Amino acid sequence: MATVYKAKCHVLNRYVAVKILKDEFTTDEEFIKRFNTEAQSVASLTHPNIVSVYDVGNEGDLYYIVMELIQGKTLKDIIISDRCT
Repeated sequence: MATVYKAKCHVLNRYVAVKILKDEFTTDEEFIKRFNTEAQSVASLTHPNIVSVYDVGNEGDLYYIVMELIQGKTLKDIIISDRCT
């Protein structure tokens, strides 16, 4: 549904994760709604095990969520690793 990039915020001088909705979903109102609902849901939560959301929005057909960057394995890597054990 989305691609996540590591980026540097030059204003605050820190690295962040930027989640961008994939192009094939930018014309699908249902996916856009789900993407925005995800951003709102995560932003409303505060917990040490949940990343912080710093910004959400869109520039034309580019929909994004800017969030705290966590170093380590991706969730996909962890799931694959657990299947192999």
